[in-house]
Amino acid sequence: MITVAEIRKKLIDVGFDPNEVNTTKGKNSLLQLWKEYEETKNLDPELKDLDNVWDQEENEEKEIDTPPIYSKGWNDYVMSHFWDEELIEDTNKDKHPNIYGLRRVTQILIGDIVTARCKVVHAPTVQDNTATVEFLVRILDKDGTLKEYSDAADAHMRNLQPPYDLHLTSVATSRAESRVFRKILNLHMISHEEVVSNSPIITTNEEFITPQQLSFLNLLSERLNINALKFIESVLKIDIHGNWTKVTYIEAAEMLEKLDKLQRTKSIPEELIGYIPNWRTPNEKL
Repeated sequence: MITVAEIRKKLIDVGFDPNEVNTTKGKNSLLQLWKEYEETKNLDPELKDLDNVWDQEENEEKEIDTPPIYSKGWNDYVMSHFWDEELIEDTNKDKHPNIYGLRRVTQILIGDIVTARCKVVHAPTVQDNTATVEFLVRILDKDGTLKEYSDAADAHMRNLQPPYDLHLTSVATSRAESRVFRKILNLHMISHEEVVSNSPIITTNEEFITPQQLSFLNLLSERLNINALKFIESVLKIDIHGNWTKVTYIEAAEMLEKLDKLQRTKSIPEELIGYIPNWRTPNEKL
């Protein structure tokens, strides 16, 4: 006696599209595929007696009805299609689908990917170290309708963990693509790429301020006309005597957050005004 799972395997073995086989629901639909195959090929002896085909609900694959896409059970239904290796745990042990799984499950549940392309809306510059990318996907759904989806995402070195802070455009592209496929799947969960790229700088192997942080600290200080050394002392609440080299990585991250807030609010304390170009030279006077 042969099971539905075994039929699926045999269909794939003789050359049927795995996506078509795995998304075909119901015993009768699978048997119809075999009938089509039987017209041109010699049928496997085990399958000649079609009445032997049976569903074993407890131990074999269980056929379930597909819930409506906006129904309460849709999110869990989508999540059940991801492979274990496509679900990545975060620090809280929550699992998030990666982009590879999102693409694969979209093609199983929604339709074929016809177009997938990105557009760099804003590339990082010295003046604005932000990358913004728009991603567009066209899907030919199960009903034969061509549908278009798009979304955008950005990335900035001040809110990325190393080494992602050195690849802003790539991070923004991955985030934008993930958002599009989540939108297509109507999935109420952020992707692994968004978790990684959206994580604030908390801990790192770096002990002291990095060259990237120092460069960005200088950039914002110049843009806001701020005396960087006085600003550093105002954050640390100690006199550093012109020596910034012992500023830690975490302290530098806090400083960048404060500078970003000053940039948005434009409320700069008068005592900090006055950018010094060569402040990074050791023992430079305040």
